[in-house]
Amino acid sequence: MWNQSFRVVIFLWLIYVAYKVGYGLSIKDKWWTNYFNAILTSLILSLILGFTYGTYVEDSDPLLGGGSVIEGFHPSKNERVEHVAFVFLILGLPASIGVYKKKYDVAHNRAQREEGSE
Repeated sequence: MWNQSFRVVIFLWLIYVAYKVGYGLSIKDKWWTNYFNAILTSLILSLILGFTYGTYVEDSDPLLGGGSVIEGFHPSKNERVEHVAFVFLILGLPASIGVYKKKYDVAHNRAQREEGSE
């Protein structure tokens, strides 16, 4: 029970962080590049996690790193693709929504300023 609850909390935290990164790193007036960067970053992270799926590092030094990579299980190609798609959705959608929210907030603030100056 605790293990499942912990996983849910971690997933919610990852979704929140992806949203905040998409919102925080958005630049005004270059929205297509912001969307592209959010999707590309999510894709790269999901591919890295997909290639290392089923492995972990054992006997590593906390400060210096190292250790040996152990293959816990050998996932099939379908399992790897499912893992990559899942991670991409967990990271890509919230980051894109964060970019959209920033775009909306900037347009809304601009409209309020124009309304107030008239």
